[in-house]
Amino acid sequence: MGLAIQAPSNTGPVKVAAALIYKGRVLATGTNQYKTHPLMMTRGYREDQNWRHAEVDCIQNARKIMTKEQMARCELRVVRAKRPSGESKEWILGLAKPCPGCSQVIRDHGITNVTWTEDADVLDEYSVDLYES
Repeated sequence: MGLAIQAPSNTGPVKVAAALIYKGRVLATGTNQYKTHPLMMTRGYREDQNWRHAEVDCIQNARKIMTKEQMARCELRVVRAKRPSGESKEWILGLAKPCPGCSQVIRDHGITNVTWTEDADVLDEYSVDLYES
């Protein structure tokens, strides 16, 4: 969740990050970006989804260092951090299930082990206060 909250490209009340993990080791990460990538244009994304999603950013970063065959042996974890209300300083987990376009990109790269966060209805042990000293 820390990557999602602290990423400079993630501005606003909802932040998403993804990590490609092999045997407990993070090999590549990605966050939502306010820019596009060709992977986003051909995979069934809605017109209003043309920013790069964290899953695609992570896969694009992974493509620089590994093959599709290597990616297929990894787990993709997707995390969404959100504010429970507009004025809150707390962060809680939100639903980060990949959208249909991201799901297609993930399948195209042979990744079958995908996990994501679910909505947290109340502040609990997953909340983080960035303003605590």
